[in-house]
Amino acid sequence: MAFAGAARRGLRPCLRARTGNGTGVHYRSAAAATALRRPQSTMAKAMDEEDFVAETVDICQEFANKPQTGLSLKQLLQAGLGVRQDQRAAHEETLLQVAKFIHGELPTRIARRVVDLGSIPELRDTESVRYVHRLYAKTFREVLEAPAPDTPEKEASFAAKLQELFDRHTRTPYRMACGAYELKQRLGDNGGEDITETHAHVDSFLTDLHTSRIGLRVLSGQYLALRQSQEDAARRIGLIDLETSPADVAAAAIGDATQICEHAYGVAPAVTVRGCLDRTFAYLPEHLHRMLVELLVNSMRATCEARGGGDGGLPDVKVIIADGASNEDVGIKVSDEGGGMNRRDQERSFSYLFTTADAAVQARVIAEGASGEGPVAGLGYGLPLTRAYARYFGGDMQLISMEGHGTHAWLHLSRVGDASEPLP
Repeated sequence: MAFAGAARRGLRPCLRARTGNGTGVHYRSAAAATALRRPQSTMAKAMDEEDFVAETVDICQEFANKPQTGLSLKQLLQAGLGVRQDQRAAHEETLLQVAKFIHGELPTRIARRVVDLGSIPELRDTESVRYVHRLYAKTFREVLEAPAPDTPEKEASFAAKLQELFDRHTRTPYRMACGAYELKQRLGDNGGEDITETHAHVDSFLTDLHTSRIGLRVLSGQYLALRQSQEDAARRIGLIDLETSPADVAAAAIGDATQICEHAYGVAPAVTVRGCLDRTFAYLPEHLHRMLVELLVNSMRATCEARGGGDGGLPDVKVIIADGASNEDVGIKVSDEGGGMNRRDQERSFSYLFTTADAAVQARVIAEGASGEGPVAGLGYGLPLTRAYARYFGGDMQLISMEGHGTHAWLHLSRVGDASEPLP
């Protein structure tokens, strides 16, 4: 299997850097070995948080220079089919191979984020980003110290640790959005300059961080989901639904977006769905749901703010699904009549540092916080995150707006193929 082969290949670079019997590891760097031999609880008490992060960054430098192993949606699917084999021995062997691959791959991926989180002066000094930096540093240490999952018992223990780490990072997008908000508050009007231009390097960093995070959660989430029995096992391969219905996912997303809009404005526009409502394809429905909620919330908010004061009611938000046997992509368009954006704002709309929401809306989002993997509406994260999710497996997102009328957002979703992760 492709993923199993990647697991065997992916472990070799890490095995050259460390050796052990599965219960401990030995490092080429004496400083790293000394630091990592101390128990996690002792380390946390023996040094303050800044020293802990700084020491971890030093250890991460070596791992961050190692190559990452990118995977495609097809490889994730093939690995899942292997895990689902009826033969218990074959099932356990494939699961062990996947666990070993992840055990060897995660330190490199996480190390890059630990190093990068300390490389942007403007962001690293914000309270929210310092918190995320500590979180990644702690996670790196725990992954590195986890025994190699080379037996079924150790694989089960590794899975439990991975689930803990997976849950720990659920709110990272919200915290990073708070960090961007803190940066914008600190810069003020930036002397009249456009922050999306003067701080384009911050946008580039945030794009890499969130793209990497998507990859970490897909890799970990797929493995954890494969370990669980699923009610719809005939069509689910871990996170992948072989019969993802854009129409069904859109219906669920409309319900969630409507609740968010009604909470903020007391009302929400209706949504109509047209097009190919009976087609299905293999995809990650949770990803599609997140993208559609973000786009729908944007359209609903714009509609309420632009048309909420009139007597004629709110115009519908429209969703069109385009698919066909010969189509290269599955296409979804979300359209509104919420007044649109001028060309300047449209150019900046994919920046993590830009939002059309007013200051009061942003302050309310910060004060109320965000739960789980829900949308971070109002802080400028919706569109860039949606595009990152769409591009992750070879798709894309585009936006065209007509000032004074409305906006059209297009999702192009790639079918199961060989497009590898766009690893930063």
